[in-house]
Amino acid sequence: MASDLMNVAALGRPFTLGMLYDARRDELVPGLRLWNDKTLEEKTTETPQHSNHFEMSASDSTESKSTLMDIEASLKASFMSGLIQVGGSAKYLNDEKKFKNQSRVTLQYKATTKFKQMLITDVTLDTEQMEVIKEGLATHVVTGILYAQVRSQPGSEDRGQHASCDKEDSFF
Repeated sequence: MASDLMNVAALGRPFTLGMLYDARRDELVPGLRLWNDKTLEEKTTETPQHSNHFEMSASDSTESKSTLMDIEASLKASFMSGLIQVGGSAKYLNDEKKFKNQSRVTLQYKATTKFKQMLITDVTLDTEQMEVIKEGLATHVVTGILYAQVRSQPGSEDRGQHASCDKEDSFF
């Protein structure tokens, strides 16, 4: 498995500590965890990490939406190519204007609550766990999760036939 740390947006996927992740395909490895429940419980810490953030965007492009949601380029490419399906608040990425004469704005609220991490400095791997690693099914192990909620609320207005704006991306 790779030693590089990654930050990956869940986008509705069910990440849990100890779960295996394959960065080559941007997907979780189902049914496999590197450690049992007892080890995870003993080695997991939880710290409060409260934050709130509000942002507004008047652009409707996939680029601006992914920037608004802090989605990295590799994950955006996987979404755009259909490699991954998004759920939860990330469904906003699929939302598009319905009419040419429509102006749109998106309000986004993001709140974080806690950070759970597994302290793996003194955890040893048994033979079964080493076999899972040797199989090469995963490139990474989930060792930390920041719990957050993101709410993206797109709003639109039909500019009608007599609108004075010529530019499709302008708003009001």
